[in-house]
Amino acid sequence: MKNILLLIAILFFHQITAQNYSLNKEVQSINWTGKAAFDAYSLTGTINTQQGSVLVKGDTIVQMSIVIDMKSLDHDYKDLKGHLRGKDFFEIKKYSQAKFVLTRPSIIKNGKVSLTGNLTIKNITKEETFTAGILKKEKNTIEIAPIMNINRTSYGVEYNSPTIFQSLKKNAIADDFELNGKLIFKTIN
Repeated sequence: MKNILLLIAILFFHQITAQNYSLNKEVQSINWTGKAAFDAYSLTGTINTQQGSVLVKGDTIVQMSIVIDMKSLDHDYKDLKGHLRGKDFFEIKKYSQAKFVLTRPSIIKNGKVSLTGNLTIKNITKEETFTAGILKKEKNTIEIAPIMNINRTSYGVEYNSPTIFQSLKKNAIADDFELNGKLIFKTIN
């Protein structure tokens, strides 16, 4: 009987301390930046999240899932936007979503967290680790500001890569691109 009461107390305490949050999709835009491989030229655009959730226990993020709507990939230059959406880059007609799923608990310390999980782009899944700032952590809201550098060639995006095409100098595009922004999660009612 004592063991059953202890188990009930643990489960009750677990329910009280765990907080589920859902992504507030109305204000979710992430910035992407791609750069030239051999000079300082860079371009920035946006991409939107589609859905996401976070489970926090105390100061630990124990679950996280974020789905990116690849069809929202945007840039001011129409030709570049079309090129990025096409076969040379992300093939959004075939691969309309990208996804990040946390694979291990991450402790929030000094307003930062190191997140490790599986990133899927173009149906290729790789483990990635990136740092995120925790801008706000309250009972009803958690705001996370990720900064993620991704090697596009790991996901089959090889167009004008200096690693793949080593003799390429002019028009070479750096293998890494950056995603950053602010993700706002609200408690699930």
